Amino acid sequence: MDHYRLGHIISTTDSIANIVKPSTKEKNEEIILVWFDKNTDAKSNDVVHIKEILYQINDYVICHQQTDTCIQYIESIKNEKIFLVCSGSSSTDILSNVHKLQQIDTIFILCTRKENNDQLIQQYPKIIGIFIDIETLIKNIQHNIVLAAKQLAIFNLYNEKQKSTRDLSRESAEFLWFQMLKDVLLNLPQTLHAKEEMLSKCRDYYHQNKRQLENIDKFEQTYEPTKAIEWYTSTTFIYKQVNQALRTENIDLLYLFRFYIVDLCKMLQQEYLKLKNLQKSRNILNFTLYRGLRLALIDVENMRKNIGSLISTNGFLSTTRDIDVAYIYAGIGMQANDDKIPILFTINVNIQSQTNILADIGEISKISDESEVLFDLGSTFKINNVYYDTAEQFWRVEMTTTDEGETIINEYLTNTRNKALQSTNILTFGYLLLNMGEPHKAQQYYSNLLPYGKESNASIYHMLGLAYSMTQDYSKALDNMMHARDLFMNAVPPNLEFVAHTTFSIANIFYHQKQYKQSLEFFNMALKMYSKVNKNKTTNEFVNVWMKLGDVYHEMNSNRTALKMYNKAMKAQEKLIPSINDPIMADLYEKISSVYSRKGKYNKAIEAARKSLHIKEQIYPPVHPFIGEAYNHLSTIYILIDDHKEALEYVIKKKKIYETIYPAYHPLIMYAEQQIAMLKNNIELKDRKMQLELHLKELKSMKKVQH
Repeated sequence: MDHYRLGHIISTTDSIANIVKPSTKEKNEEIILVWFDKNTDAKSNDVVHIKEILYQINDYVICHQQTDTCIQYIESIKNEKIFLVCSGSSSTDILSNVHKLQQIDTIFILCTRKENNDQLIQQYPKIIGIFIDIETLIKNIQHNIVLAAKQLAIFNLYNEKQKSTRDLSRESAEFLWFQMLKDVLLNLPQTLHAKEEMLSKCRDYYHQNKRQLENIDKFEQTYEPTKAIEWYTSTTFIYKQVNQALRTENIDLLYLFRFYIVDLCKMLQQEYLKLKNLQKSRNILNFTLYRGLRLALIDVENMRKNIGSLISTNGFLSTTRDIDVAYIYAGIGMQANDDKIPILFTINVNIQSQTNILADIGEISKISDESEVLFDLGSTFKINNVYYDTAEQFWRVEMTTTDEGETIINEYLTNTRNKALQSTNILTFGYLLLNMGEPHKAQQYYSNLLPYGKESNASIYHMLGLAYSMTQDYSKALDNMMHARDLFMNAVPPNLEFVAHTTFSIANIFYHQKQYKQSLEFFNMALKMYSKVNKNKTTNEFVNVWMKLGDVYHEMNSNRTALKMYNKAMKAQEKLIPSINDPIMADLYEKISSVYSRKGKYNKAIEAARKSLHIKEQIYPPVHPFIGEAYNHLSTIYILIDDHKEALEYVIKKKKIYETIYPAYHPLIMYAEQQIAMLKNNIELKDRKMQLELHLKELKSMKKVQH
């Protein structure tokens, strides 16, 4: 169902530099073979032979002799899976140190006497087997590479509690990004040289791999669009590189492989129409497909908490009609390990779906015995149930195909197109990267579009300016934004509305540079332009300008003027969106709270901050970072008025949110822990002081009585 083998071996010395960066070439790999043996650098024929074979089955192989440096290397790996191959004589030196590491996926033992090492399998469940001959070992490594590739699917959830596409959680933004990906790739400019560019890069990457170079030559000579599915299911560079690009959201690779991905999507569409007609002729509109995976328990729990939500994968989704094939890929019946558990996905398919494209490729696939059905990019499912099957002893996830993803995309596009200054999905797609917190990827994406943009180049430069602003490269941000403004002004006729948008963005850049006079100048300039374009001063643009003017005056300690600007924005926003539960209103209440706090009017500051929190609690999921920010804001005010008990309550609340959404040692969590310790200490000191004062008061009273 998923297919990949590549070949390139890198031998290293045991220096720290080589451990951290074993090769100067880009590592586009998801599985690393680590070979640990005290004799790996020996010149014997056996060692050379093993290296040559490993070279052919996986593109990244690291050899180590020293236990300490091998452990250091394994611990340094962040995103890839590691297959560890070690000799029986070396196994005791390393397994106890690395077996429980998440980086280790699978372990293979090569030895001369199997019976001497059989007990290791019971002690270390990640050991696949103990092998006494190289041929059997290699076959098992190859088989498990295919199985491991099957486990690399990453799911994206769209939380049903996401009240609006205006303010997305990262996971929901990623869901939308992959929903839009196919449409964007289909509409990206295709050049006559796209295929040559792709193959040239692949030759550079595989320049030491004879087998893959032969595959690249074959692709160049024989590839036709009608063979896209056949190439995807073969054990060559295409499958690996395309899926790596999709799973890592690698903009450069996606752009490089765009012509092939488009061909594959079009072929799946053609095969889908055949399948649809066949199912209708048989009067079978609904049928069941399966997918087997091994996932971490935390991922399963996340799905269980999101029953009723939408889910998709970041790539093509391989499934099967044969439940036994799914059992194999889930590892059902195999020995369990500490990290991953078997999951069986059951997918109920409605063949009349308008947006979920799937193809029965069993007869086209190079692996014809798996009854494979392949879903296209952007396929969306609804999670119906997640439960543990006590009889079979594995988890089940039941899903149904749905067209709801299309509805969410349309809402998002409606809300964001004006911000992207263009009505095309291609530009909005890059804006979604910014929403995902990926400004560097957005920079790459828009830079790739520039040579083909022509009429839309002004919008592209504007979006590049936003992307550079997010990385705090304000010099480049300003250059791009100024260039965009000039292009909009020099257009025939000039696009005054877009000139106003870029003027606003330029003012914002000056604000972040703390150049407040220039910022005020450009914000006021933008305000005048918006007034010319639209006499009705209750549009989003006026609200945004007044909010930002309030921010500038606040930074300049002109608190009265800041409040005036915020109140103007609030009145306009109330006319725009009468609903109380509006994220803009939440932001405005928090800004007003900050002004009152600076003026020392703490009761009014707390009142406004609580209004902001109340709105955020209505529109965001319970563990959204914006709610954490609201708790932080309130705790800051209570600290200022020495109400440490109330402050402690809010700091504890924000810490719980941060622990849910951030890794263990995230700075926000560590800072919250420091605050909690400080506040508890202050509360204790205050209590002691009160007790001491009370005690002294009692002593004075006793002395008065005695006299």
